[in-house]
Amino acid sequence: MSEVTPPADGGDQGAGGGDDGERAVTDWRTGLPAELGSDPALKAFENVEGLARSFIDTKKLVGLDKLVLPKDETDTAGWAAVWDRLGRPAEATAYEIAVPDGMPTEYADGFRGVAHEIGLTASQAKRLAIWNNEQTSAQMAALNQASQAEVQALQNEMGTEWQPKLEAAKKFAKAMGVDQDLADQLDAKLGSANLVKFFMTAAERMGEHGRLDTDGPAGGAISSDPVAERASLQADAGFREKLMAGDAGAKQRWDRLNAAIAAKKSA
Repeated sequence: MSEVTPPADGGDQGAGGGDDGERAVTDWRTGLPAELGSDPALKAFENVEGLARSFIDTKKLVGLDKLVLPKDETDTAGWAAVWDRLGRPAEATAYEIAVPDGMPTEYADGFRGVAHEIGLTASQAKRLAIWNNEQTSAQMAALNQASQAEVQALQNEMGTEWQPKLEAAKKFAKAMGVDQDLADQLDAKLGSANLVKFFMTAAERMGEHGRLDTDGPAGGAISSDPVAERASLQADAGFREKLMAGDAGAKQRWDRLNAAIAAKKSA
């Protein structure tokens, strides 16, 4: 009778003493002390090579500066340190911000302040400003196009009356103190059919009832602050009475004030 040699590891031959794959994965830990071999962190490594690679990668990170994010959104100082580390300029004036045509320089100053406050880098702020300028220019172009279309529609509607009434409106605008260049190009620069029509109507009413340089308190020269003058007249019971009664001088003065205010708003 032949002798049966037991398995080298003392296990049950053929009975399935455990999953061979699992044993292969865990075998490399058998030589470790129990407290190390049972550590859950080692379960991520299938073999010693994997553990070694992880260790080397970790060592490469040692000595690198850490970027610690504040836990509180209100931690102003903490976030300021983060923005500085990420490349925010030391001063808001370092941002290069182009100002769109027609926009005041205060726009760029305000943009710089906000960009610095929220921690933008110089390149981020510059790109954002360019995008904003492009959007603003496109919107302004669309508004101008729509306004010119309105003026053109008014011209088509008026037909042969357009040119003489436009010339009268230009003269009226100049008499009201409107800038010479603006008055000469009233239809192109005011950009509003309603405003052009207003000047035409005011010029037509005034042309038949009195000179533009009328002397006297009712039709005299308009002050440098027509808004304040109009408010003063509104508070004047005597003037209101004349205006309501249809007094020509009061009406003329009132129309001139409104025209001057409209001209200032359009300038």
